[in-house]
Amino acid sequence: MPLLTDDPNQARRAYEALESRARSAEAHADMLRTTTVPTLQQRILDLEGENFALRTQLEKLAAVKADLPLQRFIDSVALAAALGEASMPERAISSIKAEARTFLAPDGGGIGVRFQQPELAATPDGLSSTSFEIVKVPPPPGTEAPANLYAVLQQIQRVYSDPFWLRFTPSAQIVAAATKALANVDAWNAPFLARAAADLAQLQGSLVELASGAGAENFKSAVAALRSLTSALTLKANFVAGDVYSLASALASAVAAARTLVSA
Repeated sequence: MPLLTDDPNQARRAYEALESRARSAEAHADMLRTTTVPTLQQRILDLEGENFALRTQLEKLAAVKADLPLQRFIDSVALAAALGEASMPERAISSIKAEARTFLAPDGGGIGVRFQQPELAATPDGLSSTSFEIVKVPPPPGTEAPANLYAVLQQIQRVYSDPFWLRFTPSAQIVAAATKALANVDAWNAPFLARAAADLAQLQGSLVELASGAGAENFKSAVAALRSLTSALTLKANFVAGDVYSLASALASAVAAARTLVSA
């Protein structure tokens, strides 16, 4: 059909065709509004529902996650016993029993414990009873018992208060450091003791070059071992009972070597 015409009939037919296409376009738009928009709205609602369900599932998974591995829990109880024993120079803890009411949950390749939340105290469903006993194995016959840390610190006070050592300035500082540790026995925990032992190791290290005599090499070796141990422990995040015993043993060896020099 020509774009320009003088024929009224042709012009009318062209206008009618254009108007028909316009009505068809409007009808198509109305159909889209009545079908597509509600579908999109419903899809949005469905996605929000799925998102809520996923959040709920994640919260449930977090709820059953163990607070700490069962082995770590047992290690913590043993460490608490070792710290208590370290503060009692005339006592020893031969064994300790414990029973805990906790939730048990998978933890990596093992079992973990999750402690009950206060708000759930009235609903103990799912709690398990976990019992264990920690027994200290006595040393073989003829072997000295493990050194007690409190007693070792007292020994450090006595040895370095001897005139033989007091002529050297660091000795008074060693006595003061040991006295400080004993005065704060109520604050004893593994990191505190590691730092206190590290201070004592550093101060005794400053005496190594000043010591002389038959036992000087033994004193040097004992102090070097103490410094090596405390350097490792001060960087440690999780302590165990054996760390407390190792500290006591290393401090006892160093002060024993220092006492040998006094009597030489």
